[in-house]
Amino acid sequence: MMTRVRRWQFALGAAQRQAGDIDKAATHYSRALLHKDADAILDDWCRRYPDALGHFEALGIELKKKGYKGYRELARAALRTALRLGSTNDRVVETAAVLDQEEKDYAAAWAKWTRMIESSATRGPSARDHRIDLLHCRARLLIPWSMELQHQGTTAARDQARRLDRQALDDLDQALNSIAADDVRRRYDNGFIRAEAEIKLGDLDSQLERRDEARGHYGLAVEGIGRLDLLRLEDERLQDKAKSFWRLPTMLAECQRKLEGLAASP
Repeated sequence: MMTRVRRWQFALGAAQRQAGDIDKAATHYSRALLHKDADAILDDWCRRYPDALGHFEALGIELKKKGYKGYRELARAALRTALRLGSTNDRVVETAAVLDQEEKDYAAAWAKWTRMIESSATRGPSARDHRIDLLHCRARLLIPWSMELQHQGTTAARDQARRLDRQALDDLDQALNSIAADDVRRRYDNGFIRAEAEIKLGDLDSQLERRDEARGHYGLAVEGIGRLDLLRLEDERLQDKAKSFWRLPTMLAECQRKLEGLAASP
């Protein structure tokens, strides 16, 4: 009887989503997930419901759109189910990766970005810009992941942080080699993420007292920030990047302060 009730909750959730009431759909879905055998019940319901895959794809994306904190974990659960059922929808995988990253599940997010990057490689020139964006997303993910490892303070964690930073730069190099000369927006994105990665590598070398290497990374970051500032001033197509403009002076001042600190150290 209880299994039938829980299965009915999944069915009610699907009906409410189709009717456009995502809040009621979330209520039924969350109730169904409370059961200790929720996964088994869900599998049984999916076998009975022919459009289960499409339902969980849509449910996860719509819950993420709502933006409510309480809906994020429900969205992750729905998208995990969609992926387990075999979803190959790019939007589903991207949304799941973003949610993983927001929850600091960096390894899970990395696996999803990597899956999409590998898939895009088989699609030929038509997927070039999408592949560039995916490489940027993975590079952007690697920076906070590296920072988290660096803060652990162990030799193994710092070595892993360095590998992640290097991978971020490799992703950015791959992307830059494919960006069209007149694609100023992607060139700006690439340069901004690269400056962040160089600062991170400088911080890591400074922590390890590799002063010359740290100076090199901070210097590259300063040069990159200068180029970004010129792009910002010269190209009106970058006005939608205004949210990142305010960070440029802060990043530049941070690099200069760190370079001065290195120059003052014995």
